[in-house]
Amino acid sequence: MNLWLDKVTVCQYGNAPALDKKSLYWSIHFVIGFSKTCYRSLVDIEVGDVLLISNNLAYAVIYNTKICDLIYPEELKMADHFEYEEDFETDDFDIKKNESEIYDENDDQMINSFEDLPVKIEFVLGKKIMNLYEIDELCAKRIISLLPESEKKIKIRVNGALTGYGELVEVDDKLGVEIHSWLSGNNNVK
Repeated sequence: MNLWLDKVTVCQYGNAPALDKKSLYWSIHFVIGFSKTCYRSLVDIEVGDVLLISNNLAYAVIYNTKICDLIYPEELKMADHFEYEEDFETDDFDIKKNESEIYDENDDQMINSFEDLPVKIEFVLGKKIMNLYEIDELCAKRIISLLPESEKKIKIRVNGALTGYGELVEVDDKLGVEIHSWLSGNNNVK
């Protein structure tokens, strides 16, 4: 499976110390979308459930820093179902808004208990360990090859913490992830 880079953040080296570009490594995660919910909703999630991806904004991150937006491969493009259709051009699937510009009606609600605390669920298609030289090369060629069948090994992260695994599925013309393993109530992945 391949992903295409868009809006790549270019690093400026300027007065940076001279290091061998092959000596430092970073873990880059490729997120295919996210959903927002509240803590209370997590308690009811079980193996076999499907979590819908409500925000199909794909991006690559190093730690919690977004380094670029991503464009889905042809087999994942379903532009007719996106919640924010006006944000996409159907010809080249160009993302016009970033995550911070999307307004969520729940963002202004008052929280009355811990159960109402907001959570962000990210769906990670894959990751690569790359050195600075490889990151430079990646930005130059603007295409990412992931392991075969990455869509069957989606990592589910809640507020940045790994909580489960699943497989990318389509439900009613929407992307979702069917859960194969999930963090149970006693903090063990089943």
